[in-house]
Parts: sequence; C-alpha cells; structure tokens
Amino acid sequence: MSNMSYCRFQNTAMDLDDCQEALEACINDGEALSAEEHRAAKRLLETALNMLELVAQVTNNDLDDLDDREIEIAIDTIDTK
Repeated sequence: MSNMSYCRFQNTAMDLDDCQEALEACINDGEALSAEEHRAAKRLLETALNMLELVAQVTNNDLDDLDDREIEIAIDTIDTK
C-alpha cells in the first residue's frame, strides 16, 4: 500500500532506516538478502542516488560536496516551486 501524501516522507524515512540496518547486518553479520530483496535493494539505492543527484543539481554542487546544509537548501528550494 502506498503512503498518503501527507506522510510519505516520514514513513519512507523510517523504512529507509530499517533498510540501512538490514544492509549493515549484511555487511557486519553476513546476513544474506533473498533474491527479491537483493533486486529491491539495488532499485532503492539507484533511486536514492538519483535523488541525491537531483539535490546536487538544485544546489549547483557535486555529490561529493553535499552536506546537511546543502540538502536543506535544496529541499527548501524544491518545496517552494
């Protein structure tokens, strides 16, 4: 089920935290993902990278130069359009 527009970022942020923990478990504890989860993790990371590239574009920065302040500026800029 998709998120309601008023809470999609809140819910997704919590889900991303969970995904980060799962990836950390793979790295630190050797826990393997199922084939479906492996494909979904790849898709999620590609989407996250695309989002970061969008933020870099909005702030006229390279990905390496993004920090919390630049991300905040980008979201403020995007949200006012």
